[in-house]
Amino acid sequence: MSSSRVAFFLSLSCLLGLAGAASAQEMAQGEARITARSNVRLGIESGPGTSGRTLGQIGAAAGAALRAIRGCYGEVAERDPTIRGEMRVRLSIGSGRHPVTTEIAEGAPTNRDLTRCVVHAVESADYSGVRPGATAYLVLTFTNTAAEGVERTRERRVTEDSVDVTRDAEGHLSASGGPPDGRLRFSVTAQGDESQAAVSAAQRALRATIPTFLDCRRKAGRRDGSPEGELSADLRVSRRGRARARVRSNTVQNRYGTAQAGRCFGNGLNHAPFTAEAAGRYRVVLTLHERATPSAPAPTAGRNEADPNEG
Repeated sequence: MSSSRVAFFLSLSCLLGLAGAASAQEMAQGEARITARSNVRLGIESGPGTSGRTLGQIGAAAGAALRAIRGCYGEVAERDPTIRGEMRVRLSIGSGRHPVTTEIAEGAPTNRDLTRCVVHAVESADYSGVRPGATAYLVLTFTNTAAEGVERTRERRVTEDSVDVTRDAEGHLSASGGPPDGRLRFSVTAQGDESQAAVSAAQRALRATIPTFLDCRRKAGRRDGSPEGELSADLRVSRRGRARARVRSNTVQNRYGTAQAGRCFGNGLNHAPFTAEAAGRYRVVLTLHERATPSAPAPTAGRNEADPNEG
């Protein structure tokens, strides 16, 4: 990079800092109504035959337009915080009735209001001191804190929605889950020709029911008794997502909490948020442990080992 280019970028940074301060003042006065913090950064590159001095003149004019662009982006991001990215604008300074023309490169954030605002703000700037025939590329980078949060939420949801479906010793599709501390584990195993998608949907519904299962564990440990034991139930989910469960076995030994734990388990299955995708017949096993552990217990015969942090 030449010395003139370096000097220009330093002067442009100062200019943009002043524009940013003005924009911050406007936000304090309520012009930019976005609740999350938004930001627009401007970079500039010279086109063919454009000197460093001319580039500095273009940068000063474009920098003055940055305040309007920031205001527009604040309004757009308030309505849709996912709008962010880089917009590359080719700016040409000519002569005649329309001395300033712009061209938006492909791949820019696709929002009509934002594009219209950028074009209007850039073309309305004062380039009277720039010699005709100059070209430059303006690089606008749009970011906001809400968009980053939305993206993290989407990534987390993809991870949470993933279910590891395996086959048990009898060849039936099965999935499991439970809280990370190992206080309890559950497994759901298809009893017919249910698909992997159906078993995954059933596992997600049971995963959402973990708070109820934890309450069942509490009831199983009434009067300081041990909640340890295994409950098994037959579950049928209709094509409308309605569940009907029947508890088949209950090995909780605490005489004060055995019956309550069984009723709680059956009611929890009947009210789990199943969808039509989970339609089918299943065997659900809920294993309760006396103490929380950092890892899941070893699998019982006929069931697959599962990641203790799964679910």
